[in-house]
Amino acid sequence: MLTDDEIRDLLALKSEGPNLDYKAGFAWTKENRDKKYELARDLIAFSNTKDGGRVIFGVRDEDLALVGVSSDIYESIDTSSVVQMLHDNSAPEVRCGISKREIDGKRVVVFDVAEFDETPTICTNTIATTDGAKRIILREGAVYIRTGAATTEEISSAEEMRSLISRAVRRTSDELLASIHGLLTGKPLGPSADSASAFAEEIAQADAFLLGKLGTNLESGYFEVVAHPTTYDSKRIGSIPEVQTVVRQCEVALRGSPFPYTDMKDSGPFNHGFQSTTVARGRAVGYRLSKSGLFLWKSAHWEDFQDKRGRDGERLISFISMIWSFTEVFMYLSRLYERIAQDATARIRVRMTGCDGRALAAFYELTHLWEGYISHEDTISEEREILVVELRASHLDIAREVVKHFFHVFGWADPADSMIVDWQQKLIKHQF
Repeated sequence: MLTDDEIRDLLALKSEGPNLDYKAGFAWTKENRDKKYELARDLIAFSNTKDGGRVIFGVRDEDLALVGVSSDIYESIDTSSVVQMLHDNSAPEVRCGISKREIDGKRVVVFDVAEFDETPTICTNTIATTDGAKRIILREGAVYIRTGAATTEEISSAEEMRSLISRAVRRTSDELLASIHGLLTGKPLGPSADSASAFAEEIAQADAFLLGKLGTNLESGYFEVVAHPTTYDSKRIGSIPEVQTVVRQCEVALRGSPFPYTDMKDSGPFNHGFQSTTVARGRAVGYRLSKSGLFLWKSAHWEDFQDKRGRDGERLISFISMIWSFTEVFMYLSRLYERIAQDATARIRVRMTGCDGRALAAFYELTHLWEGYISHEDTISEEREILVVELRASHLDIAREVVKHFFHVFGWADPADSMIVDWQQKLIKHQF
């Protein structure tokens, strides 16, 4: 289930797109029968969208301001009724969760849809409006998708169908690759001296830029990712506009805001790529992606912004957020390097600072964790060189291995793989 802060992040975006739609809302009653089916069409389309999507009730159409919904609307929406309508009109079943929450004094309802597992979702019934026009809302056999213009459309072109089928094949083939991971051969290639030197210069420039923009917000600690192919090519991505397109097409949109987060105001091109920084709404985060394929990302610990403290005053960090962050990172990098360097080896370093005396904690209801897992190292890091084909095949496994290393440094010697897998699947299937 989404947290209040994750819902705030979605509201703060004020930008509709393939993964997000805002609506003023309506009561789930017989009188609104046509509106219910129109919402079902949108939710079916989100299931056919990369990383799924969300609809938020309680947002004014004109300026996307949070105004909330009335108590009648809020109380009328029942999860089982919504899910039943989806199951009755589509196949395979659409996974949809509903969060009803009060945010800053305003009631909102969030419909949260996960991407299909293996087979795209197809509409199974034809439903027309009840007015005299008899307009078709749902059409049996139709495959609905979300567009970049934040609309729901029926697939009508060969290109759109190829794109959807390609995603379905990839999801199936990823499982196949993972199942034969042990048979993958090939030794990662380390960087040459020239490549290492060229990337070191770009890393230093990106690091200076992010430190300069995020500044004192990082003083209590931050999470950092540095990744690049081991062979340097200054024009691996052909142009700056292409870099921006790559960021958008590879981003992971599984939580309240996409990874990496691109600020609408403080983002834009630089001499060798695209960059973004944000210092607002309880977070400080930024990234830079270069035409060479170098990706550098930093984020302050959100727990420090909210002054999360243990019983003895120690700083805390969410073990669940760690699992989800590592999962998003490696999922994004697998998409990025499959797109721009699929035959290459990627060097990836993840690092967390400000860890000395910090304790692992759980901030989710019904989830408990022993309070004695405390780091005595200020900086925890893990670095790997991975064939891009291996990264695609096993990015979830790699994320689990890396997060376990971090847990070990916090003194958690035996975190169960099944527990980490469970939290990863909750993220992927929008079941949090």
